[in-house]
Amino acid sequence: TAHNCLFEWGGLESGERVLIHAAAGGVGSAAVQLASRAGAEVFGTASSDKKLAHIDELGCDHPINYVENDFAEEITALTD
Repeated sequence: TAHNCLFEWGGLESGERVLIHAAAGGVGSAAVQLASRAGAEVFGTASSDKKLAHIDELGCDHPINYVENDFAEEITALTD
């Protein structure tokens, strides 16, 4: 599922940016790892510090707590 969403349907390539919601879940975790390994800049949302630490370990470049922060504002600030 993660592979198809990222590469087959999304056409993700190295150097691109990707936002993965629920990045600490099963499919989200796989998506973070695949996107990171493909050379994408990965933004991932999760709801707790424990989950954010998990996705950081998986290769998420920008873990964002969507409960405490507006993820759109965070991404805008990070990407200008």
